[in-house]
Amino acid sequence: MFTVQGGEDETIRFKVYPEYFKITSKGAMDMLEKMPAEDSLINNIKFVPSEFTLQNGRIQKVRLTVSDFDKLPDGESRLVLFLEDVAAKEVILPYQNKDVTTKLLVKTRVGIPVYLDKGHVIKKGEIELFKAEQQGENLFAI
Repeated sequence: MFTVQGGEDETIRFKVYPEYFKITSKGAMDMLEKMPAEDSLINNIKFVPSEFTLQNGRIQKVRLTVSDFDKLPDGESRLVLFLEDVAAKEVILPYQNKDVTTKLLVKTRVGIPVYLDKGHVIKKGEIELFKAEQQGENLFAI
């Protein structure tokens, strides 16, 4: 279960949906929503509610249930649950030419990664050297 809360003076409608992902060599999420994978939790997870409206800072709990746990492969299974703002926001970009208008439709979403380990799983990590590089607004390990 996780909790979602909106701002005090806002009304926002969210839809919740899952997508499967793998981690790239640079540590980013590579979304593979249509790809069947043995370690995907998409067919095993249920969440309630799948759509809800938040008003005036109220809290909404989203409950998760994993089914057929015994049929999952040993090791790690995963997905990311996205909460997406249903209403697209329009942003008008300024432009010097008065006869041209640029309008962007912006959709906002937040992803919550869900990992499930089954069986006797030992995870060990060691970092000998860590370097990061900024590419645009994103920071990547190199």
